[in-house]
Amino acid sequence: MKIIMPVKNDNDWEAELNPRFGRTPFFAVVDIEKEDLEFINNTAQNAASGAGVEAAQIVADQKADLMFTPNVGPRAFSGLEKLNMKIYLATGTIKEAVKAYKNDELEEVSEPTNEAQHEH
Repeated sequence: MKIIMPVKNDNDWEAELNPRFGRTPFFAVVDIEKEDLEFINNTAQNAASGAGVEAAQIVADQKADLMFTPNVGPRAFSGLEKLNMKIYLATGTIKEAVKAYKNDELEEVSEPTNEAQHEH
């Protein structure tokens, strides 16, 4: 099972989850069975608009099963929902989020967690 998370940096398992999904510099991709971790650049982070939609496409290309994120806006949520991806609220580091998931402590999200933010 693959999990993808927006993260603030690429500091191995200690990288912190980023609440700004569309503008995050990196996505962490974790293979739970193999305990494998890789980072991919979010090429959408500097988009003039629609960063959440572009970031959702990057996520789609990774073929992940789950998304762990502290926050998900309406556009990103809509894009992820079309992928039938389950979204869970998580904070802290990658390591902490994976542990919380294994302990069944994360809440699944069925709608956006914040209003659209207009960034210019």
